Amino acid sequence: MDNPNFVLPDNRAALQISGYLPNGVRVFFTVNVDLANAYGEALDFTNRLLSQGFSTNAPGLKQGEDRFLAARVVKREKFDQRRNRNVVIIDLYTDHGKFRELGVYLNDENEEAAFEAAAGVKLAALPLCENEAPFKLDGDLSKANRYLRPLPQPLGVVREPNPGYVEGGDTKKSKWKFVRWDIGTAAPPASVPPVPPQTVNGNPPAADEGKLTVEQWNSLKNEFGADFVAQVLQVKKGSDWKGSYAAARETVLKHQVPF
Repeated sequence: MDNPNFVLPDNRAALQISGYLPNGVRVFFTVNVDLANAYGEALDFTNRLLSQGFSTNAPGLKQGEDRFLAARVVKREKFDQRRNRNVVIIDLYTDHGKFRELGVYLNDENEEAAFEAAAGVKLAALPLCENEAPFKLDGDLSKANRYLRPLPQPLGVVREPNPGYVEGGDTKKSKWKFVRWDIGTAAPPASVPPVPPQTVNGNPPAADEGKLTVEQWNSLKNEFGADFVAQVLQVKKGSDWKGSYAAARETVLKHQVPF
């Protein structure tokens, strides 16, 4: 049984490692290592995992690729000088994210049709937003809500790092590049019972009230580290999070770096 008051000695550290089973399930480990040989112990542990069939990539992903679920979209357009016409841009948002995860340009009819087939929505049904920049979903959302539309069910999106992106450099260059729609990762229909949420100190988390309780916030910080949780959720305190404990924990898990 976990001891919430357990503190590692100064010469020990806890490393968080994750990998994928052959059946596609992602598994997380917390490994207690000696600081003097942290690299060697981590290398030995991960080599044993790899020899038993673990993978650094989720099934269906290549090295460096990342996958997320888009739950909401905004349609914009931008004039393409090379094509001498407007092209559609789809801004993709997760269920609770404040910022756009990715912007996808639909350059021709084939790409437009591919989006419609994957997302289960017609482009004509999405209102056209005339903004030049994507929305930040924070503060007054009255304008954003006129254009933000939920998808019939979350859509898997595969992306890869943009080689032209430099941290702190040209802000017009996206950190990620679109690779493909991944229909196989879409969430199950609503009729499928959801997985019960994680518990907090043995008790189910409180009903979603649009923010995390102090107990839930402390539980996330203790499990993943205060700075990491605040950075991933883009909040300074638990009450700033707009969503459930289960959604917050899932978001943090998705941003952990695989071994």
